[in-house]
Amino acid sequence: MLRPDDHPYSVAKRRKQKPWDVLALIGSLNVGGCERHLATVYPRLKARGYDVGIVTFFRGGPLEEQVRASGVDVMCISHREALPATSVEQWTSHAVAFFDYFRIFRPENARLVHFYLPGAYIIGGLTALAARQPNVVMSRRSLNNYQLDHPIATRIEKFLHKRMRILTANASAAASQLVEEGAPRNRTLLLQNGVDTSLFDSAPTRRDMRERMKLNQDALVLVIVANLIPYKGHADLIEALGKVAGQVDRDWVLLVAGRDDGPGQALGKRADELGISRHIRWLGPVSDVPALLRASDIGVLASHQEGSPNSLLEYMAAGLAVVSTKVGGVTDIAADNVHALLVPTRDPVALGEAILRLMQDGALRDRLASAGASHVRDAFSLEACIDAYAHLYDLMLEQPSLPADEIARRYRAARPSMSGDAMPASPSMESELDEACRA
Repeated sequence: MLRPDDHPYSVAKRRKQKPWDVLALIGSLNVGGCERHLATVYPRLKARGYDVGIVTFFRGGPLEEQVRASGVDVMCISHREALPATSVEQWTSHAVAFFDYFRIFRPENARLVHFYLPGAYIIGGLTALAARQPNVVMSRRSLNNYQLDHPIATRIEKFLHKRMRILTANASAAASQLVEEGAPRNRTLLLQNGVDTSLFDSAPTRRDMRERMKLNQDALVLVIVANLIPYKGHADLIEALGKVAGQVDRDWVLLVAGRDDGPGQALGKRADELGISRHIRWLGPVSDVPALLRASDIGVLASHQEGSPNSLLEYMAAGLAVVSTKVGGVTDIAADNVHALLVPTRDPVALGEAILRLMQDGALRDRLASAGASHVRDAFSLEACIDAYAHLYDLMLEQPSLPADEIARRYRAARPSMSGDAMPASPSMESELDEACRA
């Protein structure tokens, strides 16, 4: 339960005007890709000596206490556990809290403010400008498909792009879209995800996990880790499995891990119609993803849109063979038939054929699993990700007068020499971004 003195401004006053080095703003710390990313990155920045805090729109979420326990300040503007249901109520709620955002983002309270996801970017970005906070950075963590249904919000985002000191994206495709929307190319950076491979090394054994979950030790286990949201492609996956189930000559199970945001009942009904419901386990939100993946053989990403999907990194780090749609930042991470099998989006036939191929070819599963695991550990380590955040924040904090384009230049120049494995993905990523930006 949020106490009155957990309000951001109350915490700021207790600190006797000592500003945070970095304040992040996000809607909540519920379980989602971006939320899990912050819950991983910010405690490690805290351990490195950065004074960091996370401000959320509303309280609650499975990750909140975990982050708070690490020493990171977690503060909520509202006592609500969720935003009001209607758009009018949502914006009214934010308008009432405008003064709270204004006070907390002033330079005497935060040396740098970092916005994650569109709602936080719009609300926080406008408020930070009003508070005369000069050290602002935003992170785009998905493709911009959402803008089609939100023209006013899109115009506000484009207005804000030119007023951010630095803009970042976790995938080259998302970075290119930012530039196409008007973000200054010389201030737009790649700031990619990383995965903590030690969590997979210390996870329970495959046999133990299968015993705990009452799974047949010889079954072929598929897994999809994604909240049940239409664009995550669960419906395509159900159709795909319905098409190929009759060709599988061994026991198989699909584990579906994620919060149901609406389509769960319809998905279950369709699985019944296709005669595959007995093969599917609907697990709901899962906190220990490495343990879940330990029990699995094949990871599936069926999304219609993604930035840089954490689930793909986790599948590969766990040593799973992977089938993924070729979308967003997926190709920054995996090469087709080298690290994973990549298929078109919204194509259940192609998705089913790729899954069937992996289900029937053990040697292919082993080859992709081995190559994927090595690639993630070499190119997407968590330490490299934390190094990238730390380097960017150092440039922005230590030299407040340094021009933004010079910050970006130094950040790019330092990436190859950063400890860990820097932040490479595909060798052509930067050239692809350059080409897209020139187009």
